[in-house]
Amino acid sequence: MKHLSRTGIKRIALMSLSLMLLSAFIVACGGGDEAPASAPAAAAPAAAAPAAAEPAKEAPKAAAAPTAVPAVKPTVAPVAATVAKDSIVVVINQEPTEPDPWMSTTLYPNQVIHNISQPFSFLGPDFVDTPTAGFSGWEMKDAGKTWELHLNEGMEFHNGEAWNAEAAAYNIDYLGSCIECGPYGQVGDSHADVIDDYTVEWHIDNGHPALARFAQFSIFRAPEDHAEHLGESQAASGHTIGWGPYQFKEWIKGEKFIIEKFDDYNADNSVFLNQAGTINTAEYVWRSEETVRSAMIQTGEADIAWGMAGDMAEDLENSDHGGWVKIVSGEINTIDVDTIWHPELKKLKVRQALTHAIDCEELALALFGETSRCSSGPNGIPGTIGVTETNWKPKYPYDPAKAKQLLEEADYNFDNQINYYSRSGRYAKDVELSESLGIMWDQAGINVKINIVEPSVWTKYHKAGPAVAYKEALAAGQTHEEAVATVHAGEPPADPGASPGLVYFAPGGEYFDFGRQINYYMNCTSVRSSNCDADSHTLGQKALAAGGDERRKLMEEVYEVFTDRLYQIPVMEIVAVWGVNKDLDYTNMPGGRRILINTSHFK
Repeated sequence: MKHLSRTGIKRIALMSLSLMLLSAFIVACGGGDEAPASAPAAAAPAAAAPAAAEPAKEAPKAAAAPTAVPAVKPTVAPVAATVAKDSIVVVINQEPTEPDPWMSTTLYPNQVIHNISQPFSFLGPDFVDTPTAGFSGWEMKDAGKTWELHLNEGMEFHNGEAWNAEAAAYNIDYLGSCIECGPYGQVGDSHADVIDDYTVEWHIDNGHPALARFAQFSIFRAPEDHAEHLGESQAASGHTIGWGPYQFKEWIKGEKFIIEKFDDYNADNSVFLNQAGTINTAEYVWRSEETVRSAMIQTGEADIAWGMAGDMAEDLENSDHGGWVKIVSGEINTIDVDTIWHPELKKLKVRQALTHAIDCEELALALFGETSRCSSGPNGIPGTIGVTETNWKPKYPYDPAKAKQLLEEADYNFDNQINYYSRSGRYAKDVELSESLGIMWDQAGINVKINIVEPSVWTKYHKAGPAVAYKEALAAGQTHEEAVATVHAGEPPADPGASPGLVYFAPGGEYFDFGRQINYYMNCTSVRSSNCDADSHTLGQKALAAGGDERRKLMEEVYEVFTDRLYQIPVMEIVAVWGVNKDLDYTNMPGGRRILINTSHFK
């Protein structure tokens, strides 16, 4: 049997002591100034129920109860600024695997497409929900059942199509019924009504008081182009048509993806997120290895590098061309668990045994250093709505003897192998973590096969949820409880055609609201959920429909249920940095995933 000591973990991770460099949020090579520790408290209480038509221009005041989330004061490049360089190279971790940004995971929009096609609101670095360039504001009605969106006039899509209420309604209606589209998982069933040429109402069947935050992936695309090229035609070219600050230029499959500045963009240089860019062309390339991405920054081959482990910050800092910006993401290394179809993972005691078998403290120290903390649940650091300093502490600490006892009590069958799926290079230290977990589970007597697979394969297991079967059961006249029973009695989706087992990832923290986790991962109508229990689904929908203090309380209740049942196995915080050209002014966006080229400028 294999054994894993702290030294062994360190050998896998190739760790150094340089994580102490991460004490600053934005360093000189980065973007704006760091806000005081008491600065805007996640802006989450206010943003959870945005009632005003025009969002506040200043970050909300700190609340007494929740923990503050770091914020920065972004700056806009001066109009008369002298541009030192007008093109950049961005090195990301993988080539996009799904050309349609509505069908992809959130990675592709965050890295690339949000420069081209945008939603009606972005959460800015100051933690204020801010209208994008296509909108002047919004108004929430009927406790979030209806949102009235006010469009800016005089705009058009990159191909010349008109931007108006009819165009907006096309997008809302399409996404409101597309179960397999990513944005559906965050909004649900919805439809639009055109009020006038530049006003549209967005009606959400279940209500959504936090739509401005949760619709960040409901991007608006040119309707005629989308309808004409839907499917194979769009997949062949990879193009997306929006009205954002950059437009699609070329995607050479296997080599690079190029976007260029859109000269007719409706820029508002007084708003950080909506300013005109000073960079004319951005070329995306992909390298899965963190060390390669780091080297490209150090040598000046690239200007922005996708997140890498914090222990690489020192080498970046000491290089001729490199610098770094700390990522504040709210991301937790997490393992999604199939509680529906796998005969062993259905058992809570087996899930508890898997968790007790993980020496999280040692792993966190070895992989990410002293600043990384172990957590009771996924998706959110304290300050996230639903996550507190108290409930965030681990519930199932390392206890190998307890793990073996639980396996015996659960009548665990070793022959029922559990498959574990991870990608390589998607997250800092993802392969090292996966290998370490495999050894720890082996030591506990749990039969887990570690599979490091291509992103396209991983996505099939990540999106093997119950949504289609559940919705079909409802359409056949079954009650919610009957539909849940049908899901559990059935089989996994035909593709992949097997239990998704354990799927490693780190749920995005860009909302700083645990509702994101409910929508995707505790929801019978989600293709990403690996659970479908009648009571937790109902509780989750109740929490999503609430606002203000009621929302916070219900989210905390949901968090307790989610973590008690171990719908996902949490490990530790990801501590990571962006690699950046030392001469580039780059600001980390909330969640640490979104790359907005128009907000970056050479000094």
